[in-house]
Amino acid sequence: DLMWRNCGVVRNEEGLRRGLDGLGELGASLSAVDVSPTGEGWNDLGLLLDLRSALLTGEATIRGALARTESRGAHNRSDFPELDPSGLEHHQVRWDPATGSIEGLSEPVPSVSEELSSWLARPIVEVGGDRLLE
Repeated sequence: DLMWRNCGVVRNEEGLRRGLDGLGELGASLSAVDVSPTGEGWNDLGLLLDLRSALLTGEATIRGALARTESRGAHNRSDFPELDPSGLEHHQVRWDPATGSIEGLSEPVPSVSEELSSWLARPIVEVGGDRLLE
């Protein structure tokens, strides 16, 4: 519910920051979660790891949304409703496994190779009327 309310289809900086704060509060409580073996095994541990993964994914999603100051496709920022022509030229999120930190950033994306560009420029072949062969 936290992600849907603050990082749903239509987003803005205020909601994204509120979502990031909420994820931080949830993450801070992870150390208090009791993990105990039962007769069925270590289900608690699996659930805790799933929660930790969901929090990491949520943080990456929000930081990426904050770094992207445009609306494009399913990413709709009410505070940035227009496309940014340079928006496809940069990576937006990086996770540092050494520290566990996630940051939004901009780094140039390498150019598409000549070989791949020529392959992408080939025409689409139609097969059987309304079916496409890619």
